[in-house]
Amino acid sequence: QARLPVIGVGPGERSKHPAVWLRLVRALAEAAGGRDAIVVAVGGGVTTDLAGFAAATAMRGMRLVLVPTTLVGQVDASLGGKTAIDLPEGKNLVGTFHWPVLTIADPRFLETLPWREVRNGMAEVLKAAMVGDAGLLEGIDRDARGLSRGVPPEPGMVRRAAAVKWGIVGRDPFERGERRVLNLGHTAGHAIEAASGYRVRHGEAVAAGMVVACRVAVRLAGFPRDEVEALRGRLKALGLPDAPPVALEAASPFLARDKKARMGHVRFALPRRPGEMEPAGGDWVVPVDEALLAECWHGA
Repeated sequence: QARLPVIGVGPGERSKHPAVWLRLVRALAEAAGGRDAIVVAVGGGVTTDLAGFAAATAMRGMRLVLVPTTLVGQVDASLGGKTAIDLPEGKNLVGTFHWPVLTIADPRFLETLPWREVRNGMAEVLKAAMVGDAGLLEGIDRDARGLSRGVPPEPGMVRRAAAVKWGIVGRDPFERGERRVLNLGHTAGHAIEAASGYRVRHGEAVAAGMVVACRVAVRLAGFPRDEVEALRGRLKALGLPDAPPVALEAASPFLARDKKARMGHVRFALPRRPGEMEPAGGDWVVPVDEALLAECWHGA
């Protein structure tokens, strides 16, 4: 009978820590019996990021199967081959691409989620709509009341949100160009998470980050101003933040270390309109100066 050791990690972003990663790779070295073993990661985005990085680095690479059990995991975190752990200097600053041999996303897992985790994941569904499927907005608006109370989205909505990411990842698997649009809301969002000590959850931070990005997009990408207010209305209806819950001064050190920053300038993925992103000459991100960022962070 095969031996199936189970290695547990605690919930929350604090588990994406170098010390936890080291514990995992040491446990894999003891339990795996060789690099032909398979790591099966069952859990949310923290688990799949952390276990994925452990699988990528243990024995110079082990096979990986992902079983995402949260909405964030099923529409975003488990898709696309990214793995990472955090540093005190910021989120996801150590990581690699390591593609799973199989991903199993069963919508029945979503029926067990706490209400806050459904809201958390809906920020990523809304991001997918803004990036590449404006038609999703109709379903979000229709179901917002239930979604805000923790009723999981219909499987069709989950599939459509995931399809946005898979389509882009298929064209740009290693984020050399178009895949950067999937960071809509994440540049500010990751900084908000880190500045809050991860008390603000990922989806909540991304929601606020999308508002900042869309305000910037009004100025730099021709995004309609009334669509900013429409976005804020959807976020309120879903029970998500429609403004940054931390001050820009607290977030600035983490923004400066964002992986997309160049020459000291933060760069944002920006929408032209819901469902269409600004290509920026093939770079897909736009430099944002400090004055404009401050103005948009605080509500202009």
